[in-house]
Amino acid sequence: MKKSLILTSVMIAGLLATSCSSEEMAVSQPTAPGSALTFKISLPVTEKVNYTKAEIHDVSEYTINSLALYEYEVGDDSEETLVRVLRSGGNAGQMIDLGNKKSDNSYEFSIIVPAENIGKKYTYRFIANDAATHEVGTPFSGFSATPAMLTLSSEDTADRMAENGIAMSGVAKFNNSEQITMAENIKCDVAMTRIVSRIDIRYQTPNLKVTAVELRNAPTLGTLFPQSELPAFENDACITLGANANTPMPDAYLKDLEDKETEELQKAFYLYERKNEEGKSAVVHIEYEIDANDKEQPYHGYVDVEFKKADGTYVDAVRNNLYTIVLGNGKEPVVGKVHFAVNVTEWTPVELEDYLTSDDETIE
Repeated sequence: MKKSLILTSVMIAGLLATSCSSEEMAVSQPTAPGSALTFKISLPVTEKVNYTKAEIHDVSEYTINSLALYEYEVGDDSEETLVRVLRSGGNAGQMIDLGNKKSDNSYEFSIIVPAENIGKKYTYRFIANDAATHEVGTPFSGFSATPAMLTLSSEDTADRMAENGIAMSGVAKFNNSEQITMAENIKCDVAMTRIVSRIDIRYQTPNLKVTAVELRNAPTLGTLFPQSELPAFENDACITLGANANTPMPDAYLKDLEDKETEELQKAFYLYERKNEEGKSAVVHIEYEIDANDKEQPYHGYVDVEFKKADGTYVDAVRNNLYTIVLGNGKEPVVGKVHFAVNVTEWTPVELEDYLTSDDETIE
């Protein structure tokens, strides 16, 4: 029998329209002299992915509970120096007011760009759902590799990463440039991306039941902004992460359920970015039970799914990607060995093969 693992690149990006400001800038409904700048914040969207069910992700995965705008002035040497931070829920004069959500699932607000800022160059970085701080007067280079505030421990389950909304980051672009020369009535687009990837587990096999899962070699830290190189495996910075407490394990075989043909453990795990390589890969450990009609007791076994292709190359865990492990071959009962396949990045299918047999170690 077959078992497939489908690794689908998700790229779930939201668009923010945003811009620039100064220390005394008024936020929302501008009243001071200057050029009004309107922000349109759209929540992460999913046009690039065909989902089988609308509930594939919940509010914690696409909402913005808190937002911070980091304004950098670009010097003649192109160094970006932080001049101001605006936050939702911040102090007067330094606050972002997201206002009410629009019918198209977006937010809008405006700020004033003082006349003296016209002609200067700025860059704008955004962080959602994280309370990271950066000192005014320091360069972005000192902030670019800052980890998210949440550090995981071995006692944690994956849902902790979504308690206050999943952390996201982005950078403003105008005419496809991150360096924005200030002018009147500019609108900038910011593609917000989640800083974590997600792992789902799915199967239709009628006599198979997943009984327990855990994510081994999961990194404890993740950076707010993408890095040129993903962090490598480090023993002292990796843990075994428990499954999402809001994703219950199945309580019956599919063959015993009249109204259900597919079992889906959605949002089983969230995973900070990491490089995977031989002997140093994140591993999804899945324990299962097989109901064999010719035996009194079900067979108990497990499979360890590495981030690895059939050709032996490893797949990195990349932010904003969805990894779906699909067990079994459609609705065929599990008998003998099981295969799994992988679709990796850019929605290009590649084969990953491994086997699960009756000789696998029994879970006591």
